Amino acid sequence: MKVEYSKTCDQDLKGINELIQAVRDDPKSIYKPPCFFDAEDIRISDRYISFIVKDRDQTIGFIELRGNTSFQDEGSSADIILFVHPEHKRNRHATNLIKTIESFAQTETKLKKLIAGIQTGNTPSEILFKLKGFNQDFNSLTGTTYYKYL
Repeated sequence: MKVEYSKTCDQDLKGINELIQAVRDDPKSIYKPPCFFDAEDIRISDRYISFIVKDRDQTIGFIELRGNTSFQDEGSSADIILFVHPEHKRNRHATNLIKTIESFAQTETKLKKLIAGIQTGNTPSEILFKLKGFNQDFNSLTGTTYYKYL
């Protein structure tokens, strides 16, 4: 497992630093539900985290959480970006990635709201986010926005 850390601003990074140390001490302790596959790469800062899942050298998918402010700002929100390679869809990777990022957000941040923008016509993603408890916010010409309060 590789952990890459980059500090993007001078915010209090205590929780982030503890996460990085926990991953270095015990890679199996990453935020994941039981039976979850190992996330091989984690990239992290005070307002960004990305879990990248690989099988050998091939990327299966990733999930990113991007905040407009620090994850430690009380009541802030962050956007979710999710991708699973088409060859690996329907194997619960997207579901597990969402569980991972939600677990991280609930235990290591002060985020109150997660936001996901889904392109028009991406029905599988709409169904997935609804099943994971996200509510439809609004529609635009390019897609639909969903949100979930933590």
